[in-house]
Formats: sequence, structure tokens, C-alpha cells
Amino acid sequence: MRRNLLSFLLIFALTVSPSVLDAISSGKADELLRKHMEALGGEKALRSITSSISTSEIEIKGTGMQGTIKSYSLKPCLSYSEISLGFFEIKQGYDGDRIWMVDPNGKLQFRRDPGSQEDQVTTCILENHDYLFPQDNFTIKAAGPDTIDGVPCEALELLPDGGSRCLIYLDASSFLVKHLVVDARRGRIEQTFDDYRAVEGVMFPFLTRTHQAAVNQTIEIRTISITANTPLDPVIFLPPPGDVKDYSFTSGHAAKGIPFTYRHRHIYLPVRIGKTGKETMFLLDSGAGMTVIDSTLAAGMGLPLGGTISGAGAGGMADFHMTRIPGLRIEGIEFSDQTVITYPISNLTKRFVDIEVGGILGYDFLSRFVTEIDYENGLISFTEPDSFAVCEADAVIEAPLLHNVFSLSGVLDGKYSGTFLFDTGANSSMLQKSFIDENRLTENRRVLKISIFGAGGEEKAGLCRFESFDLGGIQIQRPVFALSPGGRGIGAFEEVGGIIGGDILERFTVTLDYRNQKLYLEKNGRFDEPFFTDRSGMQLVLSTEGAISVYLVIPGSPADKAGIMAGDEIIGIDSRDVSSFGNLDEIIDLFQAKEGTRCKLEIIRSGKKKGVSIVLRSYI
Repeated sequence: MRRNLLSFLLIFALTVSPSVLDAISSGKADELLRKHMEALGGEKALRSITSSISTSEIEIKGTGMQGTIKSYSLKPCLSYSEISLGFFEIKQGYDGDRIWMVDPNGKLQFRRDPGSQEDQVTTCILENHDYLFPQDNFTIKAAGPDTIDGVPCEALELLPDGGSRCLIYLDASSFLVKHLVVDARRGRIEQTFDDYRAVEGVMFPFLTRTHQAAVNQTIEIRTISITANTPLDPVIFLPPPGDVKDYSFTSGHAAKGIPFTYRHRHIYLPVRIGKTGKETMFLLDSGAGMTVIDSTLAAGMGLPLGGTISGAGAGGMADFHMTRIPGLRIEGIEFSDQTVITYPISNLTKRFVDIEVGGILGYDFLSRFVTEIDYENGLISFTEPDSFAVCEADAVIEAPLLHNVFSLSGVLDGKYSGTFLFDTGANSSMLQKSFIDENRLTENRRVLKISIFGAGGEEKAGLCRFESFDLGGIQIQRPVFALSPGGRGIGAFEEVGGIIGGDILERFTVTLDYRNQKLYLEKNGRFDEPFFTDRSGMQLVLSTEGAISVYLVIPGSPADKAGIMAGDEIIGIDSRDVSSFGNLDEIIDLFQAKEGTRCKLEIIRSGKKKGVSIVLRSYI
């Protein structure tokens, strides 16, 4: 088997463990491996191949995205690939020590997360055919017969030390690999291999289909040619010596003290697309793997659209088009042309903010700088990484990038450890279903029903208060987390225990260091403020006409007891017309008043006006 575009990550649950059966399994595995080696071309032929160069066509099914891959490999496990997909190119490699990638906008990234490291261990064993020869760094067992796409197969289970478990299915007739099952940290991956051809006496698959369940995406790779034992300079497997410089500061090496708009726990900055484009507000989102431009804005600018790619959001999976923008500018910084994705982001944000949102500044923007976010004073600074002086902080946290997002360890209630994504684009912190179920977090706890919104749509969720959350040695008291039902979008990534959102981040001055994959947290004056101070039990949204509507009423809450219903339009609060308020956040703040405060609402229900009183109480 040779290297593919996607990672080999897997977990397989053993169901049979007695030692006698293990011995039988080992004997069976030896026989299967012998036949498999013969089918591949024999030990001498396998050991004779020390390098390979392949040229392939790639298609991401159902997206319209097609392109080419040029791959190089050199034993023991060096690899390098160039992937071209229309609007953009990706380069990735492994130099024997570092896993690296150059993204569509030319940014070099080193993959240091545990999943990528485990993946690399397993990939090396598979690529080198090491699983055919007894070694101390893995075990392999027979896992019994099965049928794949109507083809009888014999399965082998590979358990690498420090790597990931995998199931290798051998065609029971040819004894070549038919199928590989990967149940990865990022979700299950399945690969099917066909069209085997001999190259220098060794059989290689010339057709590979890879399906990743978490993003419901299938990639087909059709190999055009493979050449073996061509001399390769090991230098080609090293990451590029320099990094992309697609931006410039208008003055010096930083842009400091830029005011931002903070609404619904989201950060917005004014951005201008190109030199003459209209200035609109962009959401600053460390949880976005790429920069995004609103679909309507892109259409108005006549930007060309490429194929679609799938991405994971808080509300599930979403499809995004690729496009190219003629640069962008914010205060103090100018970017050259950028590959970005389009999405109707304004349709999502207009429920919560009355400002025109033109897009999202994601990884492609943030990864160029060291970014300091002063939540307390509403200021943000961007600094050239070479000019960054390590800042004082209450916590300095190692945070390897995972899906282009900072990941770090967190401990809930002093005993439940997990990996959390650091997401300035999430207004609330959230726990994943797999993490909740594994630790039985909802047992004997009150869970309230809410809705969460994100790319991918709306998702019903829960809301629950916990005793503490430890983040880099800083203990946060009585936090409230949304509880994801899981299975879609980010919720399908089992390696992630949860998301750290704005309700936690706003208690700090946060510094994001992408080059060193570190986070700096310094407590601010809001650190000890209580979490989730709403005392009404209403989820409020803006209608398309700008009216304030009740989207959801939490059962048992003060709003529920007062008879408020989903769909009610609020037109007045305490004899004050809602149009006199500056924004939705000001109205939400009213319902955080002290216990026992009575709020008199004027609502419209089914076309009729009605007065309702709510006595504010804590309900979580």
C-alpha cells in the first residue's frame, strides 16, 4: 500500500481475548501474511523497491473538484505530495521527523496534534509493508472472514505501538488488500483498493476510494503512472525553508490597539475586499479553518466560484464554494490575493446582530500573526511573529493545531479530561456527545433544552452547569456548557471533547501564537463574573424585518411560567419600545437583572397585542 491523501487513523474494539484463541489467531495471521506477500510479488521484490514516484488524478465526489497529485516516497518512510485542485494547491510531507503541510494560501504548518502523530506511525508501517515482517513495534492478528462489496475477504488487525489500530481486509481469492477500515479520532475512514498492476514486480493499486464519515466525503484517486527506484534527493521531503508573506503592515511590524465591535460574544472588525471594495464587518473566528466571504457579497463582486468542499460547523456539516478574492484590508494590515470559501454567513448572523456581516477572518488570516485580544477593553493587536516578545500571562498553554484550530487539554469538575478546541467564533462553550457519554456527565444533573446555531444550520442541544473547569492550571468556577447531541459536523470528531467559546474567553486577555502553537491567557476584571446570568429563559432572535422574536422558551423557566411562547414578537419592555434599544445584546442584558425583578413585556401573538409580566429568577 502506498501513501494516500487522507490519514490512516483507526480504532477497532477487540471482542475475543483468551490466550488460546490468540495463538490460533497468530497462526492464521502468519498464513494470511505469507499468501499476501506472495500476491504482492514476494519478499525479494518488495525489499528491492526503495523509492517511488506516482502521478494520479483526484476527484472529490459530488463537489465538482478535480485535479492531480504528484507523490514521492523514499524508504524508510519519507514522503512528499503536490496536490492541485483547481483554485488552489496543497503541498504536504514527512521528513522522518516532522509532519508538514503548505495550505492553499501558502502557509506552512507543522502538525503536532496526537492524532497526526499516531497516524504517521501507522502509515509508515503500512507504506513500508512492515506489517509483513515480525517486529517489536506492532502486533498483527487474524480478525476472521468478512465480505466487502460482495467480495469474500479475510481480515487482519494491526495494532502499532504509539500508533492507531486498523483492519486490513485481504481479498480471499487474490490475497491483495481490498479494504482498509479506519475509525479515527476524526471519525471513521474507509478505503477500497482496486485495479492492481505490477511495477518492478510488485503489485500496486491504481484505484483508491476513500470515504471519511465525519464529513460524508468520498475521494477517488486514479493513478496514471508509478515509477520505482528512481534516485531521489532527500531534500525534497523537507518543508520549505521560508514561509508565505502575503501581507504587509502599513507601519512597522504590528497593528496595535484596534477597536473591535463585540456582539453576542463575537468579535467583528471592519474589512475591505480589494482596494476599492465596500467596507463590511467580518467576524474574527479562530475556529474557522479558512477565511470566508459571504455568498451574496461574492456574487455582487462577480467572483468566480470553484467546486464545493465540506466543512464541519457547530450546527452540522455545510458545503462551501472555493473562490479567489483580490486581497483584503483591515486597519494597519493589507493582504494580497487570497483563496477563500464562500458561505451565506449573513443569513446566520443576522438573527443575532443588526450589522451587515461580509465574512469571517479565519485561520488564513490569523495564522500570519501573533494576535492579542483584550476582551475587557475591546482592543485587538496583530504582531509580526519575528517581532513578538513573550508576554506575561497567568497560563502559557501548548495548543497543537487540529483542523487548523488550537487544541488544548481541559479538566471538567477536577476529573474529566479531554481535548478542547479554542474558538473565538463560538459565543458559548460546548461539550461533545462522545465526551458526555464516556464520562456520564448528565447523570443526576439538570439539563435544559436549547438550540445552537452555526455553519451547517441549527441543532437542538442541552445546557448544564458544572462545578469547575481547569484550563492550563487556571480553575474556572461554576461554568455552564452547551451539550451537543453529536453525530454531525464538529460533533462527529471523536478526538474533540468540547469547544472553549466566548463565555470563557471574555474573562481573559488572550494571545494566539500560531507559529509556536501556544496560547497565553491573562485574567481580566471579568474573570470572577458568574456564568449564564439570564433569568428569563428566552432565546431571542432578530426576524428578517429586524423585530425581536422569541425563538425558544426553556421549559420551567420564568418565561415559560409567564406564558411566553416561541414565535411571540416583543415590541415593548417596561413601557419602552424595543426600537429604542441599540442592539439585541442590550435587550438580552435587561433579563439579567437581579432576582425577583419584574419585567413587563408587550408582545404580538397571532396578530394581537398582549401584555405579559416575567419575574426574573435563576433557573440553572
